[in-house]
Amino acid sequence: MIIYHIAELVLLTLLIIRIGYYLKYNTVILRENLELLLYIILIFIDNFVTLFFGNNSISTIIFDSLLPAVIIIPIIFRRLNFKRPFLIFTILSISTFSLILNSNIYNYILYLLSIVFFVYVLICLATGSRRNRMKTPLYLIFLVDLLAIVIVQQIQVLNIKWDNSIFAIKSDYIALTIYMTNIVLTHVYIRRYFTN
Repeated sequence: MIIYHIAELVLLTLLIIRIGYYLKYNTVILRENLELLLYIILIFIDNFVTLFFGNNSISTIIFDSLLPAVIIIPIIFRRLNFKRPFLIFTILSISTFSLILNSNIYNYILYLLSIVFFVYVLICLATGSRRNRMKTPLYLIFLVDLLAIVIVQQIQVLNIKWDNSIFAIKSDYIALTIYMTNIVLTHVYIRRYFTN
């Protein structure tokens, strides 16, 4: 399992380096699709913490508190044309509230809401110009990733006792395969995302 986390961290590090390189040439993408960049950074931080400090409940709670906010808030603010400093304040406020509340139902609702927002953006991009349609694969990749996170989270929350169940044994491997495939696909589509 440690080899998987090292491989994932290396791929995420290379992805962030590539994004930093592309941002030098196209900074507009930062404003237009901030949620994807924040999503990648948050997954990198979560992977880094898991690799070096173990998979503890505190990092999971922080990740579950931040992730929906970094998806929902930038999409809403872009739609309403709000300013950036207020965006950061709102993300931190909602994440702090989620962290304090630490409710499985509240987090689940926020995750479902973030899935709805991703689907909304995906539909808008798919029905838009050719340039926007080129961005749809990345949103689709992250939508699948988000769905996998929600499913795994709900399996853990429900504490289902699956003694000797084939699905229980293989569910972790299925989720990790989805995450790794999504990172590889993100590497494939990221250049097209920035250059078109």
